[in-house]
Amino acid sequence: MLNIFCFVEDPGATNFLIGLEQKKINFHIYAYNHAKAYLESYGIKYKTNLDKVNYDYYDFFLIGTSENKKVMWPDVISKIKKKKIALLIDTPTFVNERISFIEKSLLKKINFVFLSDNVSKSGLSTLGINKERVFKVSPQKFVYLSKIKKEKHSRNIIFFTELSQGINETKFLKDSEYRFNGFSDQTERTKIVLEEFILASKCIKDKFKLALRIHPKENIRSYKRYLNFFDSYSDTGNSVQILKDCYLAVGLTSNILAEAAAMGIKVLSITPKKNEISWINSQYRKRIIHIYSKKKLYEFFKNFPQEEFFFHKKDNHNYFLLEEIIMKLVEEKL
Repeated sequence: MLNIFCFVEDPGATNFLIGLEQKKINFHIYAYNHAKAYLESYGIKYKTNLDKVNYDYYDFFLIGTSENKKVMWPDVISKIKKKKIALLIDTPTFVNERISFIEKSLLKKINFVFLSDNVSKSGLSTLGINKERVFKVSPQKFVYLSKIKKEKHSRNIIFFTELSQGINETKFLKDSEYRFNGFSDQTERTKIVLEEFILASKCIKDKFKLALRIHPKENIRSYKRYLNFFDSYSDTGNSVQILKDCYLAVGLTSNILAEAAAMGIKVLSITPKKNEISWINSQYRKRIIHIYSKKKLYEFFKNFPQEEFFFHKKDNHNYFLLEEIIMKLVEEKL
């Protein structure tokens, strides 16, 4: 069997690894930072001691990128000698920002890039990465999610928070183009949208239960002032268990919305700017209702629920599965 070294420190990158069958490949996962708790919530074992790693033992390397510059993955790449390396990129946007800060000598060591969305390809060309070395690879978690049975008669509407920060923090703070204001003096993108959701959803509170789910990188204390508006809230545990009992998943552009869509759940994306819908995986975007104005948001909940609001489109399977692509690349069939 092939032995594959996997390094992840961001929850998004772990989506490539969740649900792997490991029939012909052994995946040896090393995890740090927020990726650890995320893997634990799915019962996936991992290691953390990189000091004892024999890099020559492995046949292929998967290296997950992250949303900030204070990361370990460039250092891991520097220790790999004469082996095939693939970067894992789980977002359709801000791709260059995840990679451009590393030294050119390290960039040259990267043989392949595995993207979860073809939209990301255009950004890589400016970094000198050959498009023939870039592959669309479906995160294994989406395959796993599509097979899960959900509660048929759920009355839960769940708002999923997300970080209002990133490599370029100005993109996550309020500016003159925002179509929402919220009910306080917030400048953080997520909290402004959360406040608008709280106001607009008042008309359905007697028919549905509202829940707040905190992003794994956030602290629930930062949402303390909003908890009383919800029937329940959580910041730990497996997100799939929460999605299984969900009638409507609401958020901004977090990957959890694409995951909900993969499960066939009704999904609403609320963004303060129209073009931010492009931050969601394009494969699932057409399944998601997108609202970017206060008027449309109030209309949505005033008429809720209406099945015609929602679209259920089948996947277009124009992508590789992780184990499939690794086998082909190791055997030089691509």
